[in-house]
Amino acid sequence: MKRDWNLTEEDFKNAQILYEEEKIYPINEETMFRAGLYCILSAAEKYSKSRFVYQMFHMHMLDTPSRIISNREKMKELVKKLRFPNMKEKHVYKFALWWPKTSIPSKIIEDIKHGRKNEFNLRNRLAEEAPGMSYKSSSLFMIKCGYENVVPIDLWMLRFLSHIGYEVEIPDYKTRSGPKKKEYLEYEKLISEIARSYNVSPALFQFAVWSKHSTWNRKRI
Repeated sequence: MKRDWNLTEEDFKNAQILYEEEKIYPINEETMFRAGLYCILSAAEKYSKSRFVYQMFHMHMLDTPSRIISNREKMKELVKKLRFPNMKEKHVYKFALWWPKTSIPSKIIEDIKHGRKNEFNLRNRLAEEAPGMSYKSSSLFMIKCGYENVVPIDLWMLRFLSHIGYEVEIPDYKTRSGPKKKEYLEYEKLISEIARSYNVSPALFQFAVWSKHSTWNRKRI
């Protein structure tokens, strides 16, 4: 199917709606943990299914580190609905163990108070240190905390870059995974430059592309 990669004013309006939907309120360690949980669950997954499973976690009160750690069997049952359930179960469990021990959440809160000046350093730390959090997941996490300059480079972003002439490998998450750190950061710079040409933030540009082509858009039609 031939896709329309041109972005319209309506696409950017949808991007702003999505950005507001994704942000967490208020920003504290409890809401940030839930944001991290969602980011792990949503990796390589359809939007509608990841949202559903995340809501099931919330319904079963499996949305704090201690509850996840003490209810691992129920958590295993819930992630069976997702792709790569064994891997995600391990990632969620290890993330719950890691969260109370790390200083990254408090550093993000402090950075927000002082104007969000360490966005990339904090994203990079999260991607390198947090179990189950790739650069893509960590970028989405930062956006949920109100940042706008990092980019969650997903399939749609890679397809967009391929469409406009860049040589990128499109992952299928079976034989080929997403871009590694070096490639990811290179693609992020490209997207940031393109976003500036549209006079929007990199995060809003990504959301415009994503909402135009994903199930998020179709469920509103």
